[in-house]
Amino acid sequence: MTADFLEYFYTEKFDEKILLKSFGKSFSVADVKKLVAFKMDYLKSIEDKTVSLDGENCFEFIINFFACIFSGKEIVLNNNQKSSEFFVLGTQTGNNVCEFPKINSKDVYVQFFTSGSSGLKKKVVKSLWNLIKEGQDLADEFGFVKGLEFVSTTTLNHLFGMTFHLMLPLNSGGVINTDRINYPENINDENLVLVSSPSFLDKMAKYAETPSVKLNTVFTAGAKLKDATFDYMLGLSKNVVEIYGSTESGVIAFRQNPQYNLKIFKNVRIVLLGNSAEISTPYSFEEKNVVNDEIELLTGREMKVVGRTDRVLKIMEKRISAEEVEKELALNSFVQDAYCLKYGEKLACLVALTREGKEFVISFGVSELKKNLKTFLDNKFEIIPQKWKFIDEIPKNINGKIDKVKIENLFDINLSLPLILDRKYSEKEAVIQLYFYHNCNFFKGHFENYPVLPGVVQLYFASFFAKDAFNVECTSGQFRKIKFSNLIKPDKVIFLRLEHTERGVVYSYFDEENTYSSGQLPIRNYWRE
Repeated sequence: MTADFLEYFYTEKFDEKILLKSFGKSFSVADVKKLVAFKMDYLKSIEDKTVSLDGENCFEFIINFFACIFSGKEIVLNNNQKSSEFFVLGTQTGNNVCEFPKINSKDVYVQFFTSGSSGLKKKVVKSLWNLIKEGQDLADEFGFVKGLEFVSTTTLNHLFGMTFHLMLPLNSGGVINTDRINYPENINDENLVLVSSPSFLDKMAKYAETPSVKLNTVFTAGAKLKDATFDYMLGLSKNVVEIYGSTESGVIAFRQNPQYNLKIFKNVRIVLLGNSAEISTPYSFEEKNVVNDEIELLTGREMKVVGRTDRVLKIMEKRISAEEVEKELALNSFVQDAYCLKYGEKLACLVALTREGKEFVISFGVSELKKNLKTFLDNKFEIIPQKWKFIDEIPKNINGKIDKVKIENLFDINLSLPLILDRKYSEKEAVIQLYFYHNCNFFKGHFENYPVLPGVVQLYFASFFAKDAFNVECTSGQFRKIKFSNLIKPDKVIFLRLEHTERGVVYSYFDEENTYSSGQLPIRNYWRE
C-alpha cells in the first residue's frame, strides 16, 4: 500500500525530499512545512470554521490547503461566489512556527461544487480520507516510480485536478510543478506526467503541436477523448490514460487506448438501474451515488458508456433529447460537433463546422446552411433547432468541460458572428482567420447600397478574440494608434492578428494584399471562472 502523505508533516525523515516546483525554484518538504506553519498561525486567529480556497494560484492553493487541514478548518473549493458563509483565504501569513497536530483524515471535510446538464451548482462533500485513498489506489494501479514531475493545464479546485495533480503525486512520491501549462510549448522538461483536459489535447492534435520532450504519462478526463486525438497523444507519450468518473463518486473506470473498452477500477462496484447506474467507491463520503449515464457492463471488469439520460429539454410542452439531436447532426458532413440548449422557449444549437461546412457557407451562405441542417433533422424529431450559431469549435473551460455560460453568451450577442475559418493561439500571439459574410446584421444600413464593416465592429471583435486568446479583458479606456486604412467589404476572408504586450493588445486586420485597420487595445487582467 502506498504511504499516506500526511507522514511528511509528522517526521523529519522526508524533509529533504523535493515536493513542489514553482517558477524554476524547488521546495523541499521542510520548506513547505515552514510555509504551512506560518499560514496555520494565521488561521488560528480567525473564528471561521469554513474556509474557501481560490484555485488560480496553484502554489498558494497547496500551502493554504495543507494549512486548513492542520487547523481543523472545513475547506470549500470551486465555489466561485461571494458568501458570508465562507472566509476566503488568500496570501495572509502568521509569525510563529508550530507543531503539526495528528489528525484523523476521516474527520477533515472538503466541499466541492459541481454542475450537471442543468448548470445548477451542487455541493459534494468528501473527507480527506476519501481523497487520500483515491490517490493511493491510483498510484498502486499505475505503478508510478518516485520522482516523476506532475504538471497540469487545469486548476486544483475541482476533483480532477485535486486527484491527479495533488493527491496522486503526494501519494506516489512525485513532485508537483505548480506552473500551469497554458500552451504546448510550455512542456519542456523530461519525465513529466501531464494532467490535462480533452479540449487542450484536441488543440495539440489539431495543430500538430509536438513538445520537445516525450511525456511519461497523460491523464485526461471530463469528456470522451476523440480517437484521432488519442492516437496522436500516444505518439507523444509513453502512456495515455482517459479517466471516466464523477465528482460524486470519484474515479470509476479508465482506458489506455482508443480501441479499448473502459476498465473498472478494482475498488469500484456498479449496479445498473435501468438507464442510470449506482456507483459504490471508497472515494465518496456517500455510500452510493447515481450517475445519469447508460452503462453497459462487459466481461472482465470492462464497461461501455452508451449515453447520458439527463439532457432532456422541455420545449413547447414537448420533450427532446439534446444529446440525440447532437448525435444526429454529427452525421452531417458539414458538422464537426454540436451542442443544443434551451434558449428562451426555443431549441438553440451551436454548431462547429467541418472544412466542408465552412466551404459551403462561403459558396452558398449561412441561410442555405441553416436550411440544409433543418432539412437533415426534419422528420426525425418533433422539435428541431430554431436558433443557430456557427463556430469553429464548441467552447470549453480550462478544465475541459462544455462552457455553458460562454455558449449562452454567444447567443446573447446581438451582432452576427463572422465565420471563424481557423485560429492559432500562442502565449503572446493569436491569428484568427475570419469570413464576414454578406448577411451579417452589422452590414445593414452601413452603408445603403455599399455595405462595409463598421470600425466599431472591428474593435469589438478584436476585443472579443483578445479575451478568448489571452485571458485579458479590453477596458473602455483610451484606444491608441487606431488607424483605418482600407474598407472591409462583405464576403471577404480576413486575418486578425493579436499581439499581447505589457501595454495592451496590438491588433491588425489584413489579407495578402492590404492592411485594413490596426491599433492598440487597453487591457486589464482577469481569470476565467
